[in-house]
Amino acid sequence: MLKSLPHQYNDVHKVKVRKRKTQTFDDTFNEAFNHHYELRQRSIFANGQQSFVLEGNKTDTFYVFPIDGYKFMYCNEVQNSTIEYQQVFSSIVDGFGPNKGNEVITEMLKFTYIHDKLNEGISIGSEIIFYNIPYYYAVRADMEYDSLLTSLEQL
Repeated sequence: MLKSLPHQYNDVHKVKVRKRKTQTFDDTFNEAFNHHYELRQRSIFANGQQSFVLEGNKTDTFYVFPIDGYKFMYCNEVQNSTIEYQQVFSSIVDGFGPNKGNEVITEMLKFTYIHDKLNEGISIGSEIIFYNIPYYYAVRADMEYDSLLTSLEQL
């Protein structure tokens, strides 16, 4: 799994999962999975090599290693939910109105996200949402193997 992270991160970095700013469709997404408090704001979004795109010029590519106890979900059709959902959600709300539109979206999300077969989600290029963990480890993608082993010994 790959993720764009800031240049200034160490080659091997322990990253705390922090609450992200709320976006327009986060409430609807969270409502669909209401058994996980603020799921969208308290998760890690990562991609496999097939769908990974480096975000911005102040970031580098890192491999993501969630700690034990993580849970995940993905939708086969989604590679970047932030971009893809804004347009879809807007058109549904415009067509059905705010209340019925949110209800339709919530039901759609419940049935389109998968919670097993992580290998499949990675190989088809889905955006994977990791949740239920306080932190994860990130390793710079272009790090030399010998340097990685030295860094891991120092952890």
